[in-house]
Amino acid sequence: MRLLLSTGLITFFLAACESEIKKVPSQSGTDELTRLMSLAEHVELTVAGDSCVKYYQAALFLAERDDKADFQIDIHINLGNNYLSFEDFEKAKFHFQQSLQISRLHPQFHEKTVDALDWYGLYHGYVKNYDSSLYFSKKSLEYGLKNLPPNHEFISNSYLSIAWHYGDIRKNYELALKYIKKALQIRIGIFGEDSGEVGECYLQMAKWYNIQGDFHRAIEYMEKASRNIENVLSNDSDAVLVTYNYLGEYYLSAGFLEEAKSVYQKIIHTKENKENSRLIAKGELGLALCYINSDQKKAEELFNIAIKKHHNLYSDSSENFIKLYHELGKFYISTSQFIISEEYLKKCESIILRIYGDQSIKYAEINLSFSELYNAQKKWNKSIQTSEKALGAYLSNTVDLIKPEIISAYKYLSIAHSNQSNKIINLKQAFNYISKAIKAIEKLKNNYSNDLAKENLTKEIATVFDVSIEQASKLYERTYEELYKKQIFQI
Repeated sequence: MRLLLSTGLITFFLAACESEIKKVPSQSGTDELTRLMSLAEHVELTVAGDSCVKYYQAALFLAERDDKADFQIDIHINLGNNYLSFEDFEKAKFHFQQSLQISRLHPQFHEKTVDALDWYGLYHGYVKNYDSSLYFSKKSLEYGLKNLPPNHEFISNSYLSIAWHYGDIRKNYELALKYIKKALQIRIGIFGEDSGEVGECYLQMAKWYNIQGDFHRAIEYMEKASRNIENVLSNDSDAVLVTYNYLGEYYLSAGFLEEAKSVYQKIIHTKENKENSRLIAKGELGLALCYINSDQKKAEELFNIAIKKHHNLYSDSSENFIKLYHELGKFYISTSQFIISEEYLKKCESIILRIYGDQSIKYAEINLSFSELYNAQKKWNKSIQTSEKALGAYLSNTVDLIKPEIISAYKYLSIAHSNQSNKIINLKQAFNYISKAIKAIEKLKNNYSNDLAKENLTKEIATVFDVSIEQASKLYERTYEELYKKQIFQI
């Protein structure tokens, strides 16, 4: 039986629950415990805030009273998960540690031990203790493979946690995809191809393919993820809107503007509520990006809507403003409104430095936009400084991957050095950077798996070849060295 609670009834039911617990006879404890767990899980999914915590605490009281260790482990995991979402890390840590401690005292509960180890690993990832996170995720997998069937759901969870670590943290996408495909195979066997659990795997795979510039596969897997999650959740749910936003982003990356517009229109026409308003605001920003090259007036109108929405939802220093300010900065570069562009880019940089620091990918991205701005203004020294910052941050974050943005950083460095001075030493330095850009292009094209990705890469960096020919010609005219003449014909 489902209990449908409105927010106004929460206090009443909580009070009733707490007052009745001590009246429950011992022999009916399991039934009441099961009821409270179901109620807690239902409230967790349907009501905003921390209302479900009270039910879990009430259930924990009964589980401890009746010495039901299996229930205790589950309840501590659920409480830890909720406190993580509230960013109360100390309470989250306490409950995850309790789940582990109880599971060690009761080794017969193999599933619970695997789950407790996996969640403790996720906790460490959430608080950026990445080595500990990977350690506990691997311990979870090792214990699960030893004590559970190899196709068990909890083993798929461990594979997924390890995949997340290698993909999102270590940027080792090849290894990440190896682990997630193992999780995918298990989940398809248990839940079916069209399940939400399988959709979760597809979503993560799509993210990693997109980062590598493989837009065709990114779109393919995100479309699958979206369909799967739509099968089990309503269209105004957070999970569905998350997949829509990703899908719109990937369509944009691939140049499919009409498809992107269609997805973003779905988002902004979703019935808004307290829980999904932030995802709708993100969709409004995405729709603005669709019009940047085709209708700048329309794009500016949509940007203004997004700005207003963001100010209603977040504080001015929130990281949620990073993408908005960055996109506004790039937009005003494209319209040659350089002063306002620099203002937005500096606002964005300030938030990035405070939250992520000067070695992050986001810091690289904002400095690359500064380079574009200063190149457009012919401020060559500033362009060199920001391009070097961007390149340094990109290289420190992409050990096994060449990103297209690295090519742009080399290109801006080359253009700035070439224009900064007509001395041969500057021209040779410029030529050296553009040659590195071309090598990176060839490496990227070899790594891409489909023609769509290669075509979009070629469109993105076509100017690199023009710059290379121009600079090789300048150097040949100045030095008459055959190296530069040969380069012209090769390009």
